[in-house]
Amino acid sequence: MNVPAFKPEPFIDSYKNYISRFEIEIDIDDKFSWESINDHLLESRYFPYPSSEWITTCLDPIVDDLKKRNLPREELIRAVYDTVKVVKYNNEEDLFISNKGVCGRYKMQSGNSADINFLLIQLLNKLDIETHPVVLSTRDNGHLFQANPSRNKLNYVIAAVNQYNGFKLL
Repeated sequence: MNVPAFKPEPFIDSYKNYISRFEIEIDIDDKFSWESINDHLLESRYFPYPSSEWITTCLDPIVDDLKKRNLPREELIRAVYDTVKVVKYNNEEDLFISNKGVCGRYKMQSGNSADINFLLIQLLNKLDIETHPVVLSTRDNGHLFQANPSRNKLNYVIAAVNQYNGFKLL
């Protein structure tokens, strides 16, 4: 067959959504569902939510400094966001924090997407601002399909702050 090669166009979201391919994901639990994926994430040491004492103890000085400012809630969220911005994104999209951990990456001032966003989540939660991780698939990674749960399709985590009128994604 003489089929032309796929050429990405400037306005498509991900080439992965337009080419034929066969993907296999092995499930050792025999119950592949979004709930089992959620359970797997929450059990992982590299997905630190809810916060673990070994993860967040190093953040106490930062939290104490932020509390001393006595800022209104919205300004406190902005101050935490600005504090986290010192950690530079190293262009690695990931669902899990790196081996250096949140605190190690804060000290190194460089980290992957999960390092930075979990730092934000942990700081906000330590300041009694309810914040949860939201996992997703980036545009380049392709679509998530409700009918086909897949851990491999998740490649990014962001923060969702509980506001008075719903959640705000950061």
